[in-house]
Amino acid sequence: MPSTSPAQGGGRPKAAPPPPPPAEPAAEDEGERPSLVWLFVALGVVFVLAAALVVFFALKK
Repeated sequence: MPSTSPAQGGGRPKAAPPPPPPAEPAAEDEGERPSLVWLFVALGVVFVLAAALVVFFALKK
């Protein structure tokens, strides 16, 4: 009777090695411009605050 090695599927499969840790993004370096995500978040906050002020003063009359 021929013996089967684990490489041929006769044994328990080994777990995959853990992935390497992610490299630090270059945007973290000092002097880099902020990402576009933060730009749009800031613009959204400013827009919401401006709309709230307009509604507040319109209802105050």
